[in-house]
Amino acid sequence: MDYREFACTREFAGHVARFWQFASSPDAPDLTDHVIPPDGCASIAARLAPGGSAVFLSVLGPAAKAHRVKVAKGWTYHGARIRPGVIRGLLGIEAQDLTGRVQPMDDIVPALARRLVQAIEPGQGAIDFPLAFETALRPELANPVDGLVCDLAQQIMQGTGEADMLAAGRLGERQVRRRFVRETGLGPKLFERLVRVRKLCVHLSSKTPPRLTTLAHDLGYADQSHLCRDIREVFGQTPQALAERIRQISHHAVV
Repeated sequence: MDYREFACTREFAGHVARFWQFASSPDAPDLTDHVIPPDGCASIAARLAPGGSAVFLSVLGPAAKAHRVKVAKGWTYHGARIRPGVIRGLLGIEAQDLTGRVQPMDDIVPALARRLVQAIEPGQGAIDFPLAFETALRPELANPVDGLVCDLAQQIMQGTGEADMLAAGRLGERQVRRRFVRETGLGPKLFERLVRVRKLCVHLSSKTPPRLTTLAHDLGYADQSHLCRDIREVFGQTPQALAERIRQISHHAVV
């Protein structure tokens, strides 16, 4: 299997963390089990039939645990990881209403789904999903977002930590938490855990991943056992099994 990431344009940098593309290898079985690591983001995903003959759009909400999906041979999967705090601005719905759910985009925001399908132009062969996405959702960039939540989420992603994040808030701790959950779909502590899990998976995807003891220290865990506990809670498997699953996928430009 092959997984690639792509940067968005500067215009979308405040809304899209990364674009991604995923496909099974030519010698893969007709259906392959795949695990999608949670990272604190929501995603808008497009499943493209062989030859680009049809496209199916989904919205993957932020989740506390890994999504398990079936990857069909010959199909390609494209998507955009939406930055925490801006999903309401892009889709007009609160992130907490999407938490832990995978839904057809047409059921949630049918007008946006139609625009995106038109921009993708199914039936024309290979697609440029980043271009189609930015073309379809450009009008939504003018919608307001909660700047405080976006800033605090960015602080956590940069390693400031939950305690410092809440201390930096200009409002009471309870109100900050409430706004954070509404706009990201996750509590600050859970969001911080998922940011670490994402970073862990990126390290494990490298050709020479560090030892777990080193990763635990670098990612801010108290010790290796705390890292292992997070892996079991999020993925339902051991660190060794997760590392083996990640090694079966060819990763490109993952950050």
